[in-house]
Amino acid sequence: MERPLPFAGLQVLDVAQILAGPACAMVLGDMGAEVVKIEPPGGGELSRTMGTLFYAGESSTFLALNRNKKSVTLNLKTDAGRRIFFELAARADVVVENFRPGVADRLGIGWSALALRNPRLIYCAVSGYGQSGPYRDLPGVDPLLQARSGMMSVNGEIDGRPLKIATPVPDFNAAMLAAYGVAVALYERERTGLGQRVEVSLLDAAIFGLLPREWDYFATGVPPRRLGGRHAQLVPYETYRCADGRFIFVGVLSDPMWPRFCTAVDRPDLRDDPRFADNTSRVEHRAALEPIVDALFAQRPSADWLAALQAQDVLSAPVNDFAEALSDPQVMHNEMVVTVEHPIGGPIKVLGVPVKLSATPGAVRTPPPRLGADTADVLSRLGYSAGDVERLRAEGVI
Repeated sequence: MERPLPFAGLQVLDVAQILAGPACAMVLGDMGAEVVKIEPPGGGELSRTMGTLFYAGESSTFLALNRNKKSVTLNLKTDAGRRIFFELAARADVVVENFRPGVADRLGIGWSALALRNPRLIYCAVSGYGQSGPYRDLPGVDPLLQARSGMMSVNGEIDGRPLKIATPVPDFNAAMLAAYGVAVALYERERTGLGQRVEVSLLDAAIFGLLPREWDYFATGVPPRRLGGRHAQLVPYETYRCADGRFIFVGVLSDPMWPRFCTAVDRPDLRDDPRFADNTSRVEHRAALEPIVDALFAQRPSADWLAALQAQDVLSAPVNDFAEALSDPQVMHNEMVVTVEHPIGGPIKVLGVPVKLSATPGAVRTPPPRLGADTADVLSRLGYSAGDVERLRAEGVI
């Protein structure tokens, strides 16, 4: 008999927008939770219309972050809308929101108001900087957190400007930590019967994402500097251009790997050179070694080098673009690209579920929802008739 998904029966209200909050709710949905996305009538959640890339009328951002959800439109600025939200929250297990701190309370749907109605509720609040403190009211957008956290300071070429990481690392760190926090709070609820508030900030997620580089600073008192693709404590450990114009990443992680590297590149003289005898010496003589290695890799195509390096068990990989990465045989084997049927756009590809459970694996079951597609169904479960739904729609509540 097939076992239900781990979060089957869990009721989640997603009152979040754009990235970190919706991503947190999405991964709960991947594991079987029923996620009801609460959106304002009219335009819906902000990310539906964000950017310039759209498919079947939805933005790429929305399509990426909202599978396995239902959509209910609800005007939380109206008394009737809040009343319906309270009814939903009274039956819910989890609420995920990423309003600016204080906004949920001003709307009357914050933790204190909902906990009175549902003591078992897990209330997950994702913010830019935290629910209190000197930066509480500042906008918390991912690049700002990359900048403020120090993450951006170590990304870029040695003499170049600090660079934003192209993928939203603080946002996704926060999303995964928020989902982890929800899971921990649900486990605790099994023992106490009581819910609690879970708080995650993009700032804390970005600071936590400095691991283990923060100890470069703690140990020396000197902030790490930008090194391009290099590593502060390991040489060689970066990307190299090969004869076919392709880049590969190569890293010598330990001293026992160095002789194997020298064998792979057919340079026993490097192994015997006292300047490069151990990692400390290689770091000290980085300026002498790096041009030699650069020139070596420029002599042969990338496939040749990867075969030689992998034969010696030296860290190496091609630098893939998205087309190559998303069609990679291991990625496909791991089912990290899957197809779902969009109600208007037809088959669309989305990323798969990264956490693999042997008995109750998560799954992408439904595509991102059309705005308000599930409003009538969800309200009917609360006892609202078809006439009630039409009246609420006419009044602008849904």
